[in-house]
Amino acid sequence: LDRPLTVSAAVLKRAEQHLEHASAAQLHALCAGGVWLGRPALAYHAAGRGLALSDPLAYRFLLARGQALSVSRAADGEDRARACLRAARELASRARDMDAVREASAALDTLPEWGMFDAMLTGMFSPPTETALTQEEIARIIERERQSRRTPQFTATPAPRKRRRPKPRRHRLPRGLLEDIFSFFPFDD
Repeated sequence: LDRPLTVSAAVLKRAEQHLEHASAAQLHALCAGGVWLGRPALAYHAAGRGLALSDPLAYRFLLARGQALSVSRAADGEDRARACLRAARELASRARDMDAVREASAALDTLPEWGMFDAMLTGMFSPPTETALTQEEIARIIERERQSRRTPQFTATPAPRKRRRPKPRRHRLPRGLLEDIFSFFPFDD
C-alpha cells in the first residue's frame, strides 16, 4: 500500500526475545520484516533461529542472515555476509526460486569486492573467478551460522520519522483583486 509501517521498539524487542516459539513461516516473516524495517538485529536473530529448524527453505534464512550481516560493523561481517549470500543464491538456484536468486545477487552486488583490488595489487589483471559452492561448503556455512549466537554490532538504524505538522493554510488574495486595486491607473494596453 506504500504506507509506512511503524512498529514500536518494545514490540520488536519482545519478538526478538521470544523467537523460540515461532514457526518457520513466522520466522521468515520476521526476517523479511526486519530487513524491510531497517532492523537488521531482528532479521539476524530470526534467521539464526530459522537455520536451527533445518527447514527446506534454509536458503531464505541464509539470505536474511547475509543481508543483516552486510550492514554490520563486525570485522568478519562482509566475509560472513558474502558466504551466506553465495550459499543462499546457490541453494535458491537449485530450488528454482529465481526471486531469491535475484535478491541474493543484488545483495552480493552491494558488497565491496576486495578480490579485484587484491588482483590489481598483485599485478593480475583478470578478476578472480567465483566457483559454485559445493554441498559440503554450504553445510559448513549453515553450521557456522547456526553456532553463531553473538549479535554483531549494526550501524545505527534511522530513528522513526516524526509526523509532519500540516503547513498553515496560505491565505491567497481573491481573484481579480489586483485588477480592482489598480483599476484607477490609466494603463495603456
